[in-house]
Amino acid sequence: MPSSTSNSDKGTAASREPAGPVLLLTIVLLFLSGVETITRIAFDRVSRIQQRTSREWQAAIAPPSANARLLIIIGNSLLGAGVDPEKLRREAAPALDVRRLVVEDTEYLDWYYGIRRMFAEGGKPDVVAVVTTASGLMERRIRGDYSARYLMLFADIPAAARAVGADRNRTGSMFLASISGFWGARVEIRKWMLGMLLPETQEWFRTLAWKPSPPVGSDARARSVEQQLMQLKELVSSHGAELWLIAPPSLGSPDMTQILQRAGHRAGVRVLVPLAAGRLGPDFFADGFHLTPRGAAVFTTALVSAIRDSTKNPAAAEAP
Repeated sequence: MPSSTSNSDKGTAASREPAGPVLLLTIVLLFLSGVETITRIAFDRVSRIQQRTSREWQAAIAPPSANARLLIIIGNSLLGAGVDPEKLRREAAPALDVRRLVVEDTEYLDWYYGIRRMFAEGGKPDVVAVVTTASGLMERRIRGDYSARYLMLFADIPAAARAVGADRNRTGSMFLASISGFWGARVEIRKWMLGMLLPETQEWFRTLAWKPSPPVGSDARARSVEQQLMQLKELVSSHGAELWLIAPPSLGSPDMTQILQRAGHRAGVRVLVPLAAGRLGPDFFADGFHLTPRGAAVFTTALVSAIRDSTKNPAAAEAP
């Protein structure tokens, strides 16, 4: 017959058994909490690109200047490389308060949900201008979990997931990214760390992140550009603002720009073409698509002129 002492020892040992798993779980939770806290505090400070994106986002939702129309210009790396923000702001003042918002590797859906979030967070622009090509409006993708974290409202994630055909795993990842700074930024953190170790990879990442979109081609696809444009216009108009499109300069034929202009005309959206296709030679482009600083200076001046003409004359949208 077992003694009372042995039974007591067994009871005591059994009571200690859960301590191991509980301790491990506590350590894991503390570690994850630490990683999340460090990401939220440090990411915007140590990443030059994210620091700029965060600064421009805060400017986009800040109150407009007194006695000036607020114009927010949104786009991807084509805008980032193509427009000098200080020159643009200086030359457009005082009648216009122009602010730039660049988020690399983004296209139509990123902008659509990003604009929704911008308005939800208090943005009050008079005009939202999107720098895009016709094929850019055709894209049905997003910048993954980064967009879910930094450009989307939590409530918009199911609709965005359906729009890109996301499966359950990807949708779950988008939801997690929306609430976790680390999960939403983990790819960018990995790129930043690799860039610190191998600085020459920074330019490679920038080039890899942006890929020229395929040509629009058929009439059916051109009509799809118009449909996307109508949805974007409806969103912007519902907040009392006006939607513009800005065609970036290119080395190619004017066909894509003309498709954009026709779609804009049918949708009732103003399309600005500061510099016609082929107006700038290859020396003004760094890689055939993105402008050099010299090209950006020329395009920025032309853009300011086009914006001024458009505010004076609603029909002004033609290339010089």
